[in-house]
Amino acid sequence: GRWHVEVVEDRSGVEWVPDRVLGLLARWPDALLVVMTAGPSGQVVPELLQRDVKVGAPGREDGHRVELLTLRDHAAGCGLLETYVRAGKLAHALIDGSPDPRWRVALNGARTKPSADAWVWSLKDSTVDPMHLTAAANALLGAVRREPGSVVDSVW
Repeated sequence: GRWHVEVVEDRSGVEWVPDRVLGLLARWPDALLVVMTAGPSGQVVPELLQRDVKVGAPGREDGHRVELLTLRDHAAGCGLLETYVRAGKLAHALIDGSPDPRWRVALNGARTKPSADAWVWSLKDSTVDPMHLTAAANALLGAVRREPGSVVDSVW
């Protein structure tokens, strides 16, 4: 009865992401990738478009495989992640099923900053890299936005 998030791959930079995305989309044809357009992750969108991956805005039902999130969407995802963690509605694990210690480290060291009337994870003020939290917040938001019974079995 809990949502599950996991880190599938953790490497520096973004140049490797389009190839990895194509591999994941091929392996899970009903999956949806969520990408925050602000920041480094937005750099992969033009290459995905060149490779004929359908990209769309949240809520579109035209068969797109990549959903673009704004900073406002990301802030909503951050709040949702916090709510689900506090309520015990979120599970996280390594691929082998064991608890992933990076989550506790990230949650203890990540700091927030205001974003309009909400908040987002702060790269500048955190004592750890909050990218796992950023990715989890975006993926959780993408998953929760989907209708129950959607063909989307996984969101990453």
